[in-house]
Formats: sequence, structure tokens, C-alpha cells
Amino acid sequence: ASGIIRSGQFTQKDYTRPATRLEMARIFAATSPVKNMPALNNAVRVRASIPDILPGSAGSEAVYALYEKGLLSGVDGNLTFNPRGTMTRAEAAALASRIARAEQRITLWGSFDSSALVD
Repeated sequence: ASGIIRSGQFTQKDYTRPATRLEMARIFAATSPVKNMPALNNAVRVRASIPDILPGSAGSEAVYALYEKGLLSGVDGNLTFNPRGTMTRAEAAALASRIARAEQRITLWGSFDSSALVD
């Protein structure tokens, strides 16, 4: 009903396997708190900096949104996302915590500017 997960997006067999990082990114990015959150990191720079996400690929906008809003920083110092890998419970908890607590969001470049958190 909320549109976070769409009909047909997953099959019965998907319920018994770990979710990929890309699937989790799509789920988190579709939530109201994330959709309504202001960006903290430059969109153009984010799109140019994530080495394993191609513009226009399936789920790329969800991944970009999470980086732009300071919710993800990648699995290494190069901002690599690893879309086919699985998200750990700790990673999911960190992501949920950053959604709930703005001061935990990640500034990818430069210094933290608290005024960026205010709409």
C-alpha cells in the first residue's frame, strides 16, 4: 500500500534468501522519511564517484539518493557500493539509525554543515 515494495518485485523463493545490498537500498530509498530528507552531498559528485553503479542502471537512483542524503558511504574508501553483495544486520541498523538521527548522517566531502539538515 505504501509503495515501498511493489507487487511482483519479489517471488516466494526470494523470501528465503538474504537480500542484496541493491534490494535493500531500493527498499530504504522508497520510504517516506528518506524521500523527504534534504540532500547533504552533491548529486553530481555522488554520481561520478560510485565506481560500481552506472547511471540509468536498475536501482541506481535509489543508491544515489542514499549517498546524497548522507545515509551510505560504501563498503570501502572508494565509495564502492557492492550491489550484488548482501547487507549485514549491522549495516541495515546503521542505515536505519542515520535515517532516524540526522546528526549521524555522513558528509562524504568537506566538513559537516548542520544547516544542510534544515529544509
